[in-house]
Amino acid sequence: MVILMERRSFGPGQGSYGGNRGFGGNRRFGNKRDYTQEYADVKEEKPKEVKPKEKLKVMPKSLAKPSTVKSKKGKVIHVTSKRKSAIARASIKAGKGRIVINKVPYTNMSNKYILDIVREPIILIEEHNKDLPHKVDIDVTVRGGGSMGQVFAVRNAIAKAFVQFSDDLELTQKMLEYNRSFLVDDVRRVESKKPLGTKARAKKQHSKR
Repeated sequence: MVILMERRSFGPGQGSYGGNRGFGGNRRFGNKRDYTQEYADVKEEKPKEVKPKEKLKVMPKSLAKPSTVKSKKGKVIHVTSKRKSAIARASIKAGKGRIVINKVPYTNMSNKYILDIVREPIILIEEHNKDLPHKVDIDVTVRGGGSMGQVFAVRNAIAKAFVQFSDDLELTQKMLEYNRSFLVDDVRRVESKKPLGTKARAKKQHSKR
């Protein structure tokens, strides 16, 4: 038995290697798409201009009213700072540039990484005013928390003390732009532990057998 099949003729651009779906037909017969008219009305976007930040005119509310005590040697300003569960209390007064942490000079720290963290605001202040760090004495006491929590609490307390003593808006703005946590305490705390687990979210592994 012979089955006769109808012979089909392919037109231009409709061959097995061409057609509307392929890449051969349109290119071969010049049916190219014109993109010039589609993108004629598109305009190049200009980069947005970055406006300069306005200068501080008033001291922030969190730093507006420090606790000051007047003594025979001059004014003494008390500042507190918190990080996690560590609390650092600093008192600053006119002096010779001594900075003491828990009755130990901060330069006696053996860990260089921790020393760099504590020195961070001091270096920033020296760039703004070289004489200021050598004209004051700062006494810091820190309690609670772990080692890193205490270090960051001490760093922020020193930064706050310098800003409050100098009462310089330019220095305050420089501190806020460099690192806002110098002057504003971090309110984040560790979530409390829950039952049936080792931490706040972790749970003991359940065994089916």
